[in-house]
Parts: sequence; C-alpha cells; structure tokens
Amino acid sequence: MKNNKTVTNRTDLYSDNNNLFVLIGANRLSYFITSPEKVILLQSIEQLDTKTFASFFDEEQYFDTLFATVKVGFVTPYTTLVPNLIYTEGSATSYLENSFSIPHQHYLLIDNLASLQCQNVFLAPIEIYDFLQNKFDHIEFYHAETPLLTAWQKEAVQFQQPTIFINVIGRQFQIAAFQQEKLLLSNTFEFKSAKDFIYYTLLVFNQLNLSTENSKLFLSGEVMQNSRIYKLLYRYIRKIEFISRPTAFQFDEQFADQPKHFNFDLYSFYTV
Repeated sequence: MKNNKTVTNRTDLYSDNNNLFVLIGANRLSYFITSPEKVILLQSIEQLDTKTFASFFDEEQYFDTLFATVKVGFVTPYTTLVPNLIYTEGSATSYLENSFSIPHQHYLLIDNLASLQCQNVFLAPIEIYDFLQNKFDHIEFYHAETPLLTAWQKEAVQFQQPTIFINVIGRQFQIAAFQQEKLLLSNTFEFKSAKDFIYYTLLVFNQLNLSTENSKLFLSGEVMQNSRIYKLLYRYIRKIEFISRPTAFQFDEQFADQPKHFNFDLYSFYTV
C-alpha cells in the first residue's frame, strides 16, 4: 500500500486537546488525530521500511503537541488470548511460552478484554515502547487485536447466527468468529496468495462447523470487491459484506473517496 495522508484542517493539529491514535507493526505505521469533538483532522499510513521509527516522529511538528490522550496498538504476532477462568496473575509469560519462543528486547503487556472475559497477553518491542513512553504523556498501550475484537463484538451481538470477521493488513489477516457476544475463535494468518487466504478462511469455517451458505462474513482492511481474494471468497461463501467505519468519529468530505471498510482496525480504538 502506498503512503497516503488525509488532512482536513491543519491549523487544528496543534491543539493540546487533540487525541492521537497509532497502530505500529507489519513494517508500517498508521495513525490519525482527532479534535476533542472527535472530528478526524489528519490520517496517514506510512511505510517504515526505509526509515526508522524515531526519525519519522521527528519529521512532523504536530507530534510535539501535548495530546490529551495517546493510544497505541502493536501489530505483533506474539500474542495469546487467555480466558479469565484459567488466567492466573503472575503467570502471563507461561501462556506465551506455550506458543512462541520468547524473543529478547520485548516488554510483556496485558490487555483486559472485560466484555470478552479474557486477557490479551502480548509482547511489545522495547525500543519502540520506550521511545513512545518518553515522547508522549497520557499514553496507553494495547495489542492491535484488542480494540478490533471489541469492535467486532459490538457488531456481532445484533445477529442470531454466527458471524465471522476478517481484517486484512498487508500480507496477513486477522479473523474472528462470534456467536452474538461470545467469541468462538480468533487467529492471525500470513498468506502469499489468494488461494492461501481462502484455505485459511475455510479452515476456520470447518473448524467451527459453520455454514458457508448461512453464516455472515464481514470484511475490512486492504481488500476490494474486484480483488482476486474477494472473488474466490464469494465462490465459497455466499453472505459477504464490507463492514462500515464506526460512527464514533466524524469524517468530512475529504474521506468521501476512501472505502468505508478501510482502516477499521485503526478506528476501532473508540472501544478502548
């Protein structure tokens, strides 16, 4: 995806009452800034392949503003959901060790997903965590999956039948299935081709014994209706919809050309 930036009112970017929301990972940084009234003033997606994380923040003067709140989500594979029924405080590292070889130079962090009755245990890169902690006041850290799952849950609760949600970012996608407010499954897959994408998606349907004729699938992120992925999905799954951006934020005419299912993971910060 190319770097892109949408600016609606640059003079308002330097208010101390604005809010900053950031997703970092998968070789990119996505962020947006809102006014106190939740009007989106600026939104951008930046590739970080050719620049360091710190140098990017030094380039833009509005990052020197004293924001009212800063919320950061890490897009990292080092994460696991632990149901509250089996979660033991102080044992968080052991839950990750069951699934991963723990890398060095990472902090252990925990998100409480109260509405899902589980804890999201994950690792955040020390260098990035420390930089942001020192740069911004009033900062909160999350795994990127945390706001996304809670936003999906708010959508799923209105349907009687199981619902599946997929969010695509680069060459990976997050998938979750719900039975109304109950989370049935959550996972992240990397894919190299549209066939890989379909294989992993149908694997989830089969694992949960879900009907490809009756279960609704909602798509968000970097996928379009004219894409190979969508066409293959529709060959097997009949009820596919693109999810709409949440109404928690105000979008002006500058966003008219942006598909409404883009950046749903970023906008999901309204839930935390």
